[in-house]
Amino acid sequence: MALSPDSTAVWNSIRSIIAERVIPLMATPDNGIAWLSALEVAEDGHRLGACIAIDVLAGAIDSLYFSAVLDKIDLVIPDARHSFAKAVGEPPPDTLICASRFCADHSDETYVRVLELSTFIEFYVRPTYYKVPFDPEDVNDVREDFFGGEAGQSWPDLTVEFSGTFGRVFVTSLTDFEAVLNDAAYDRRGTVVNDAFGLNLDTGVGTDNHPEFVAVKYPQAIEETSHQPTTFDVSWVYPGAFYLSFKDLDLWGRTQSCTGKGRQVRERVHKRTVDTMARFEGVYIGVSERLSPDRAQLLEEAFVRASELIDQ
Repeated sequence: MALSPDSTAVWNSIRSIIAERVIPLMATPDNGIAWLSALEVAEDGHRLGACIAIDVLAGAIDSLYFSAVLDKIDLVIPDARHSFAKAVGEPPPDTLICASRFCADHSDETYVRVLELSTFIEFYVRPTYYKVPFDPEDVNDVREDFFGGEAGQSWPDLTVEFSGTFGRVFVTSLTDFEAVLNDAAYDRRGTVVNDAFGLNLDTGVGTDNHPEFVAVKYPQAIEETSHQPTTFDVSWVYPGAFYLSFKDLDLWGRTQSCTGKGRQVRERVHKRTVDTMARFEGVYIGVSERLSPDRAQLLEEAFVRASELIDQ
């Protein structure tokens, strides 16, 4: 993506942060310089660079963690974003997951996790009931049995470990979640959630194979420490995601909506929990329309977040 003069200036500052605070700590700094040059032309490279700079400037992640990853970069891989993902690992080592210094050992907030209904079936219903096909009748049974209650429905039979990609879970606060729902007409709630949480899913088990969203409402107290997300909590294998790192404000990250028009929502990550799912509740959200994402607005927000720290 071509940058405007103002964005070019910010990108040059981001490059300088990585060049001055990360690359000198590498065992092979020349490889880091070569990778940084390749990052500038990689798809989603500017977003990745901004996230690294934000995490370093904010103090969320020690620069040594990034330099250790860059020392594993395979320069034969032409795509610098992809080579970074390969160096981090899929999944990353445990030391990089939920690694932010900005963490809450206890929170008065009730957490909520948003999921596409097929994901909930695949990872939580199937392991308990052994076989739940994705045909419309069975999906509807899950929809009604697990998310049919207006005020939420508990699941005493689900005992599977609650986790997500990389062994960590993204959550928001019940307060923010309810605010997003209140912004939308009932039949638009799925679309608004898909947008505000930066999910940009375009397929699922909803009508006409559209994504269909549900939420898992946590009990008020959980034992897991929760962290503000960092660059290492998301996958960089494929371009097109909407994650952005955030400064230290209140131990929460912030989402970026896909269209650039939705509200920013607070987000945290925690590691997998063995807490019994009988204490969790299901909340139905709805089917989403397919979105028209604005990646120019995403990059603009990335540079705004980086600039706020660079200018301090």
